Amino acid sequence: MNEDTTASAPRTILREMASPKATEKANLGFDRSLIKRLRSVIRTWAKRHRDRQELLNLLEQDHRIARDMGSTDQDLRAWAQKPFWRP
Repeated sequence: MNEDTTASAPRTILREMASPKATEKANLGFDRSLIKRLRSVIRTWAKRHRDRQELLNLLEQDHRIARDMGSTDQDLRAWAQKPFWRP
């Protein structure tokens, strides 16, 4: 009887691995990591967009800000107008 139980264990594991539930669990792990990565990228892009818009607003309010930052107005405007997906 012990031999039958031992011999059937690999078959049981193989059946479980082939089941749709096991496949679904494996896919969820991948999907979750992909979703986490996408959320992180979107947060980064949103922060860049907010920061660049804020810089443009500050430059509109006071032209001396560029000099205070050790740069020129043109350089800061060029940087702030870059697309959000570019660092």
